[in-house]
Amino acid sequence: MTVNTSFGSVSAALMSGAAAVPTTSWYVLLAAALVIVLATRKQLLRLRSTAPLALAALIATIFATTYWYGDAQAAGALNLPSPQLFSADGAQQTLQLGNLTGQPVTIQDIRVQGRFTQTNGCSSILSSGAQCPITVAYRPDICQTCSSDTCINGACQGPTCTDGQRNGTETDVDCGGVCGACSIGKVCAASVDCQSGVCGAGICQPATCTDGIKNGSETDVDCGGICGACSTGKVCAASADCQSGVCGAGICQPATCTDGIKNGSETDVDCGGVCGACSTGKVCAASADCQSGVCGAGICQPATCTDGIKNGSETDVDCGGICGACSTGKICAASADCQSGVCNAGVCQ
Repeated sequence: MTVNTSFGSVSAALMSGAAAVPTTSWYVLLAAALVIVLATRKQLLRLRSTAPLALAALIATIFATTYWYGDAQAAGALNLPSPQLFSADGAQQTLQLGNLTGQPVTIQDIRVQGRFTQTNGCSSILSSGAQCPITVAYRPDICQTCSSDTCINGACQGPTCTDGQRNGTETDVDCGGVCGACSIGKVCAASVDCQSGVCGAGICQPATCTDGIKNGSETDVDCGGICGACSTGKVCAASADCQSGVCGAGICQPATCTDGIKNGSETDVDCGGVCGACSTGKVCAASADCQSGVCGAGICQPATCTDGIKNGSETDVDCGGICGACSTGKICAASADCQSGVCNAGVCQ
């Protein structure tokens, strides 16, 4: 039987069909007697009279008393005497719970474990110096369908997710089934039994980036976190989780030509590809990626008057503007653009 209070716990062993378990003091006394016997048999101790034996017994008793006192102190100032042997079905004994603490004690719980029941006359508060009765009965007919460990106060207790045993619907100790999901390496029966969501060969498997399940550090199924970046519309936690590099409101956003990030088909930030042509010095993949129309060594080159392309201020290929005057038939914007000095209807005459 165990009584839990605001001051501490105090217990008494309930026994049926056998003597009560000895306290620490009796173990010490037995050990001392055994030492004396062995020393005598090995002739390490010669007994010429009963005086040495009496002295040894006295020393053992002193040790035992010391340990008994320690046991009593360990129980605090709450007194619960151990019952006698329960010899018959339905036998009852009344124990007196005493409060010697010098202060009121709150009784939080009184319970018996095994095939016993208890009724008590204790209120929730036990005054200093007061006692209250607890009647315990031996009932071998109860809890026939459960173990002594789960027979509490005469009733079988159902399995819990914190009892340190694999029971109920659990697939491993205190996890799986109706309890929380199990860690890697624990026994499982289905994917829901595992924290990773992967149950293989009856064992919870680690999360991978190809298991078709959102698990581990992933932000969506098999992407995000330590896995590859996610496509547009997938869940994200940061820009790095997205192929577009843009995570907005927890969702990967599509690339645009104004998002300030090099993404999509762009060759540089917000230019190239499907976006507008890039200025000189930007990264390019083709001439069309550059405003100058010249992509050299992957970089947009400045316009020149000899690059064979109509670019810069030129009115026609490599002539007009800041380049030399154009010949007859070339496009012009002013008379100065033409070798003839005559620009009519946008064409050198």
